Amino acid sequence: MIDYKTNIFFKLTLLILFLVIDRNTNAQISPTGVGDAQIAEWSALGIQQKLNSAKTWESMTYVGWANKSIRNYNPLDRKDSWVLNEAITHKMKVNNWRYALSFIYKHKTKYSYTDDNINQSVKQEFRTYGSVNYPFKLNYLTIVPTFRQEVRRFYTSDFDLPTEDLEFRTRFRLQFIFNLDKQNEHRIIGSSEQLFTFDHDHKNEDWSKYSYNESRFMLYYSYSPSTIPIQLDLGYKNDLLGTIHPHSANYIAFDVIIKNPFF
Repeated sequence: MIDYKTNIFFKLTLLILFLVIDRNTNAQISPTGVGDAQIAEWSALGIQQKLNSAKTWESMTYVGWANKSIRNYNPLDRKDSWVLNEAITHKMKVNNWRYALSFIYKHKTKYSYTDDNINQSVKQEFRTYGSVNYPFKLNYLTIVPTFRQEVRRFYTSDFDLPTEDLEFRTRFRLQFIFNLDKQNEHRIIGSSEQLFTFDHDHKNEDWSKYSYNESRFMLYYSYSPSTIPIQLDLGYKNDLLGTIHPHSANYIAFDVIIKNPFF
C-alpha cells in the first residue's frame, strides 16, 4: 500500500515535471552514474541547438558511453552503459530563471562474481526529469543552484520488471563557473550535488524510506573557441556512494558539444 506521504510526494513530482528542468548553456555533459567501481571513464557527443530567434528555447541532445573497472584500475576494463538524452530548455526573458524537461534512455550492463566466473545482466532505464535553476553572475564567476526531480522506470533485457522497478530521485546541485578570459573561451566548472531517493519493491509491493543516497563532486576545464561552434570539456568526477560505509568511485570524463549546426 502507498501511504499518504508517498501519494503527496508522487503528486508533487508530477507537478514539478510539468513546470521545471536543468541545462546550463555553458555546462558540460555530466557523467552517468556507474555504481560500484574503482575508476570509470565517460565520453559523450552532444548537439546544442537554439530553437527560436530570441534564443529563449534550446534543445540539447547527446549520446554517452561509460566504462569502468571493479577489481583493477583500468577504466576501459568493462563496458558499463550507454545513454541517450533529449532535453528542451526555456530561459525566461523577464529574469534569468531556466526550466526544462528531459527524457533519458539508459542501457546498463550489470556484473556479478561467483568464484572465477563473471555473470552479466542488462538493466534498462527510462527516465524523465524536470529541473529549475537560476544563475547568479558575479563578474567572472557564475553560481548556479539547481533543483531536479526525476522519475526512473526500470526493466530487464526482456522488459520484465526487476525487484526495484520504480524510483523517485531528488537532486540538489550547486555549480560554479569561472571564466578565465573576457571572451569566455576558457572556463573552470566545479559542482557539488546531493541525491535523495525512495524506491518501489515490485515483489513485495512496498516502498523504501525517502533518504540520502549519494554525493557527486565534479571539476572540469571547458574550452569554447570563438571561431568554431563547438565546446570541449575535460574533467574529473568523484561519486561518494552510501552513508555508513561510503564507497568512492573516480571518473575521468570528456565530451564534445556541437553548437547550432542547423541554423
